Amino acid sequence: VLASAPVGDRFAAAVRSTLEVAFEQSEGGVLGMIEARAHHDPVAAAVVSDFTRQYLGALSEVTARLYPALGKREIALASVLVASLIDGACGFLPALDRLGLERRDLVEGVVEGAREAVGALARKTASLPSSSRSSPG
Repeated sequence: VLASAPVGDRFAAAVRSTLEVAFEQSEGGVLGMIEARAHHDPVAAAVVSDFTRQYLGALSEVTARLYPALGKREIALASVLVASLIDGACGFLPALDRLGLERRDLVEGVVEGAREAVGALARKTASLPSSSRSSPG
């Protein structure tokens, strides 16, 4: 996704792509069933934990490449913020028709919210003295 998107649109393209996959997964309900089972089943809990680690790791990798000034802590926080926007949007798919909205409205809102959240972290990091920034480890 990053290689095929114009440089200025790479973050948005990554969020859009991840959101579309999340929509497909949430509509099937399988991931939700596994997550529910994880509260009572250690094997399901391990699957969800591994999935979450990989998901946040992929978002962290994208974020680190596109926002190199962010430290390790800020990249992790940005990844959790973006994932929460994506995952939260999935829960509102059924309401779109009732509200007279299109899926693209939700997608573009999530993309803009993600861009703003990460941009705010980047601006905050840039304003800190270099000794206060998290190490990019």
